[in-house]
Amino acid sequence: MGIVDGSTDEWAIAKQFAHHFAKVCSSNTVLGATRLEARYNQMRSDYDGHAIDDRFRFDAELLENVILKMKGEKQQVWTA
Repeated sequence: MGIVDGSTDEWAIAKQFAHHFAKVCSSNTVLGATRLEARYNQMRSDYDGHAIDDRFRFDAELLENVILKMKGEKQQVWTA
């Protein structure tokens, strides 16, 4: 049994989760997305790091393959 914000009642926890999830996902509208993109672009304009180009892009498949490779190498070290 879990405790969330002092409550162990499963229905209360589920209701609280649903309320929180609805609140944090409230920007899932065209207007919300436009507002977030504008905020990102404004913050990005002040960024003083390296330029981002295709050399720095990766996807979930690449990340998964790297993690699996690392796990395999670690496993080989432990079983050797």
